[in-house]
Amino acid sequence: MAPERWKHPYPSSGKDADHDASRRAYEEADPTAFSALSPEESLVHSNAVTEKKFMDVMTDGTDRFVPVGENRRPERQQAIARLVKGIVNVADIVQVPARNAYYSKVMPHERIGQGTPPDEVLADVELLHLVFGDGDRKYYPELGTQDAEHSNLRYEDGKATYFDFEDADLAGRIRLGPGKHTSASLAHLARKLSELRDHYEGEDGLRLIRSILADSPASLYQLFPYALEMNESPEKFQEGLLRRIGQAEQLVENMRGGTDGMADAA
Repeated sequence: MAPERWKHPYPSSGKDADHDASRRAYEEADPTAFSALSPEESLVHSNAVTEKKFMDVMTDGTDRFVPVGENRRPERQQAIARLVKGIVNVADIVQVPARNAYYSKVMPHERIGQGTPPDEVLADVELLHLVFGDGDRKYYPELGTQDAEHSNLRYEDGKATYFDFEDADLAGRIRLGPGKHTSASLAHLARKLSELRDHYEGEDGLRLIRSILADSPASLYQLFPYALEMNESPEKFQEGLLRRIGQAEQLVENMRGGTDGMADAA
């Protein structure tokens, strides 16, 4: 059964007797497996953050959040982050109604258990590109932990997390080019595509899609205006998403067999 992966164990409101235990569960939870709800505490400016990439960082006392401007399609970013949560280490996009704003959570690498080897990073970047149409992401394995040179990903302490999904329009051609991947990265990619397909097949997969879409203030068409047919209904969305995953799997199989491949995604 597909898990409701965006539900976080930390309650969004209330100060009952179990609140402290729930807070500890929140702080100890694997951030790659659960998506955060809106911060409960008031957000204030953080003075402790020195990373160049993180401008105007806010904190709720535990986690850090970066504002996502209205022109950066925050509703789409939130939907994409929830769709790939558990497959790829993505940053949560949370809405803070009191501020009428969206924020991207700076993923706490210290709470991520497993590292992300360079071959897996290549696979993650390719999955976001192939299936979701998000090609605005670059990773240079030769730079190692010099993450300032990477684009829309953070690589630190041997762990990678990804953010900024505004270009993920679920439209266009699906293509995997030669000469970019290793046998290990293609193996990682094949495994993750299979896991993604397992999440969204059948009635459980449709239920998960409906829940993610229903939680967004934007309509399916507003989220993905260029994803023709997919934006007509949750059922069509599931059908199109599985089709894109299947085409990506075929291309990876071709690459592992030594042939290049290309496919059209309607």
